[in-house]
Amino acid sequence: MWPLFDLRIRHLDVLLRPVREADLPQLCAILPPDVGHDPRLALFPGQTMIENERRLLCMGYWKSLGTWDPASWVLHLAVIVDDEWHDRGLGTRLLHRLARVGARRGLVAFRATVLGENRRALPFLRRLSPEADVRFRDGEYQVYAPFRRRAPEPGRGA
Repeated sequence: MWPLFDLRIRHLDVLLRPVREADLPQLCAILPPDVGHDPRLALFPGQTMIENERRLLCMGYWKSLGTWDPASWVLHLAVIVDDEWHDRGLGTRLLHRLARVGARRGLVAFRATVLGENRRALPFLRRLSPEADVRFRDGEYQVYAPFRRRAPEPGRGA
């Protein structure tokens, strides 16, 4: 299955797949102005902050393509949920499904970066993985969340 370009994970009416270059303009268009970036990356003085953020998003995509190999086995997914869909259990169902699919394929954990202002995600991640290691660094939470032996279905207990 390498490279992962054809990877598809479907749950009900949600389909996850790797980002494609054709997705970049749409992703840039919805990029929030406070997205934040790795502070080690250079900003171009002739660009506005949002122009820099869009450029860095594209550069990150291209860099990941150039350095992707089976030994690193990292798949970058961004899950963006519109406000009207919050608190409906969509994220919980999605991550439980991803954990089950990942575990069946030999993966052992999620790694996540959570924006500093998205504190609501932290209890959610701890419910998914009570052993999660969460560290705040450079304005973001870095999360390592090992899978449970079998991720429970939402509403069926832990």
